[in-house]
Order: sequence, then structure tokens, then C-alpha cells
Amino acid sequence: MSNKTILIIDNHKDFREMVRSFIAKRFQDVKIKEAETGEEGVEAARSEKPDVSLIDIRLPGIDGIETAQQIKEHVPECQIITMSMFKQASLQELINKRVIIFVNKDEIDSELIPLLYKFLNGHKT
Repeated sequence: MSNKTILIIDNHKDFREMVRSFIAKRFQDVKIKEAETGEEGVEAARSEKPDVSLIDIRLPGIDGIETAQQIKEHVPECQIITMSMFKQASLQELINKRVIIFVNKDEIDSELIPLLYKFLNGHKT
């Protein structure tokens, strides 16, 4: 699992720091990068080639769905996990656009961490 990279794209610094902390405790040898906007996230993905990108659906500028699509264009092997505080946050749109993994932000420990174990060990969607 070494040399893996996770990119967190969320405009709330406190949330990024909380997710970073959760991940760092469980994956000591994973590099964690952050971006505040969709545009920054796409640029970071192009340069860092992350294994997994965690993307908030509601971002300033381009939204999380568009961000996910652009990252997939530039880094097709990147696994995308979208997140939101809103239970029904455009879920049908995510399914239609094949960005189908969705985790509610209050399910970080129960949902996100198991997905990260899976993806960082080589499983694909």
C-alpha cells in the first residue's frame, strides 16, 4: 500500500483536516494532498496522479460532479468518492454520470475508511 496518494477536495478547511486526521491514523504510509476548489483539485490530480480522490459535491467554481469527471479524464485509474452533508445530494445525477460512490460526511468512519482500505489495496470500481 506504500506510495499511494489520496486527494481531498473540499472548501471547508476544518473538514479537510478532520478527514486527513482520520486517514493518517489508519494509513501511515499514504501521501495526503488537499485542494479547496474543483479547479485546484483537477490541477492537483493532474500533477499528483492520486489513487483516490475524495470530492465534496458542493464546491465553489466547478462543482464536485464536474471536478470528478475532469479528474477521471486526466487520471482514469483514480478512484472517485464523492461526499456531501446532504443525504440526497444529486445521487441520481452521480449514478447517471457513473460517479457512483457516495459517502455522507457523517459516515467517515463507518463508510469512507472501509472504501479506502479496499481501493488502496488495489480493488477498482
